Amino acid sequence: MSDRSVEQGRGLTDAVEASRSSVRLNRKFTATCSRTRARAPFETYVLQEAAREHFGQDVVRIIHFGTCACRNVNHRASGRRSEHTTANAIDIAGFILADGQRVTVRSDWPGANEPRSALVHALRA
Repeated sequence: MSDRSVEQGRGLTDAVEASRSSVRLNRKFTATCSRTRARAPFETYVLQEAAREHFGQDVVRIIHFGTCACRNVNHRASGRRSEHTTANAIDIAGFILADGQRVTVRSDWPGANEPRSALVHALRA
């Protein structure tokens, strides 16, 4: 993608639009090249290995909320800009496993549903 002026901590430099990866995505996203390159080893060596460990199967789809958002960290009124401001972060909402099970950060983080909670905690670590 063409660079977009970086002003007041906002803008894009060295970014691409990703529409697919080794795992299906719920939608395409814009991210820096370094963030996009980091996804491949994460998917192969972290995500899939954790899914196999906790469920004995692969993740077939990643559900995300996106990468670009001009905001401060944690949506605070003041403070430093989020990495989302420059498309250098992605918010992962959840995953779909090969058998159709859905694992979501929102529902499964609290720990009531093992092994789903174990998976999201392992991925966070």
